[in-house]
Amino acid sequence: MVSAAAAVTTAASTERVLRTFPPEVESPECDPRDKRSFDHRGAEGDDKGGVPGPGTLRGDRETRTARSENTIVTHVFFDFFGTLVDYDPRPVGTPHNAPLAYAADAGIDITADAADALWARSWAELDAHADTTGREWAMADVVDRYRSRLGRPSRAFAPTQETIDVYLATWTQAVTPAPGLESCLQDLSRDHRLVIVSNAHDPNLVPELSARFGIADHVDAIVSSVAVGWRKPHPEIFRLATGTVGAEPRDVVFVGDSWGPDVEGPLAAGMHAVFVGSPAAVRDDTVPVVDSLSGVPDAVRAVRSTSAPRR
Repeated sequence: MVSAAAAVTTAASTERVLRTFPPEVESPECDPRDKRSFDHRGAEGDDKGGVPGPGTLRGDRETRTARSENTIVTHVFFDFFGTLVDYDPRPVGTPHNAPLAYAADAGIDITADAADALWARSWAELDAHADTTGREWAMADVVDRYRSRLGRPSRAFAPTQETIDVYLATWTQAVTPAPGLESCLQDLSRDHRLVIVSNAHDPNLVPELSARFGIADHVDAIVSSVAVGWRKPHPEIFRLATGTVGAEPRDVVFVGDSWGPDVEGPLAAGMHAVFVGSPAAVRDDTVPVVDSLSGVPDAVRAVRSTSAPRR
């Protein structure tokens, strides 16, 4: 947003170890509400399909970094939305209008169109600020901003987290696995460590969707922007991601479908990049381009860590 290599099988590969981010990742500038995203997420149940959380690492390092002689780059970082899964990026238009219900339950007389407009405006303003500063915002922020524009309620507003849960439950109904997802991850996970680095506004969103679609079975870590406080393409999120898995930037290929966050950002951080999308969107003809996940393994294995990417 992938020519098969020999699978590396050892006794250690059957052991799943769940580790959390090192303490220094919990920047004091991060929103305190997001500290929960660094909690240990069920290490005892990991062998039963547990999912690494938005700030967690899973897998045996020596086993997962073993590779064939022809594979030099050791890590593949994936964007999530638009790369591993297809989705509707619009913040409104879901089957159940959660912002409208939130206002109506508090006794506020508002039409569906007006509620959508206020919610979309609040979302766009937060996104614009984040694009300027690199600091990520959380779902609680958009609920707070939306509520401030609704006027005085005649009844108490529903709890913020309840509203977030309802909204995300209906929004994620449109999220589906991208074509070629399973074969791509199975192929690359044989001789690479796979990591998800995603811009997201809820710390549990990507881990839960990864578990739903079987993605969690193949990845060692999930780095969510809301968990670490920085969004792509800010260099800090890439620094934290490489530090989490002990990778050198030159040993990482970033795969994604958005040119700025998934190509320019990683290249500036010293990584390599593979763009998943239309050649018409390419701004640098030295970057490998594939039109779907099925082409990612070959593109990744063509990259060598000794060929330093341009910064």
